[in-house]
Amino acid sequence: MKRIFAFFAVAAAMIAAENSYAQLSIRAGYAPETWKTSYTATSTGITDTSSANLNGLFVGAHYNFGLTGDLKMSVGIQYRYNFHKETGSGNFFGVMGANFEGKSTQSVIDVPVLVNYGLDLTEAMRLSIFAGSTLNLALAGKTKYTITIDALGKSAVEEGEYKWYGDSPLTYSRLNLSATFGLNLTYMHFGIFGGYNMGLLDIDVDKDNKVTTKGYFVGLGYTF
Repeated sequence: MKRIFAFFAVAAAMIAAENSYAQLSIRAGYAPETWKTSYTATSTGITDTSSANLNGLFVGAHYNFGLTGDLKMSVGIQYRYNFHKETGSGNFFGVMGANFEGKSTQSVIDVPVLVNYGLDLTEAMRLSIFAGSTLNLALAGKTKYTITIDALGKSAVEEGEYKWYGDSPLTYSRLNLSATFGLNLTYMHFGIFGGYNMGLLDIDVDKDNKVTTKGYFVGLGYTF
């Protein structure tokens, strides 16, 4: 882990140095994410898997500077907001029924460090491929839920909330590291980009569970 932070520190130092080709861009887009959970029962060794799909929106800034020739490095910082809604219901022989609704939100700071290589398609249009890593730091996460139970003509409602970091039943790690790659097409000052993030760490602190993330992203950018 120390090597990871050292890498980002070196990248930041390189940005601080003056570079004649340095470019600043702002970006925003859509980044849905899938969380895959694998649970292994200690007694039987049987593994069960499930997944949840979160919507995500992000906005941030990137600083791109030349390394050599058409090879460049981009370092950015982005704020990402994830959200997810889940509903469920059940019925017991028509005598008792239950409905569940859960709304989850998460705030994340992403710090991508990406190497990119570009080619000029025309005088004003450029296509670049990029790859690297993204440090993901969760600021907050929570789920609010409502359970409605109907039995014998009467209803009971239970509402609650639990936080993802430190509260039961979910306890996740705030830190993740993703492998990132994709394409960026620019025309004049405007750009459109897309790519894929693959989480490399298990973010569930429960030793019996394993939670990994993956997802794509698309967005628009403007370079100053």
